[in-house]
Amino acid sequence: MIDLVNEGSVDVIKEAVWSCYQEKPTKFREYELWDYGAYDKEPICGKITWKVTNPAYVPKDKKEQEAFEKMQDLIRKLKERSKNKD
Repeated sequence: MIDLVNEGSVDVIKEAVWSCYQEKPTKFREYELWDYGAYDKEPICGKITWKVTNPAYVPKDKKEQEAFEKMQDLIRKLKERSKNKD
């Protein structure tokens, strides 16, 4: 992570983002940044996005968390079943 909070320059932010999606290592300040390809693990962006876009719906206790996970598991199974029918 590179801390660009309080940077104040749109051009610096653009350069940092641009550097991150290059296929070959690209110099940005004292860092070398690049896109190393697809990550082979389960994505975490959904969990983060959910908390940012729907903070009122984040489970408040263990019981709500378990119910939410059960719902997510059912949705995943339905999607898999639907995909297998195609």
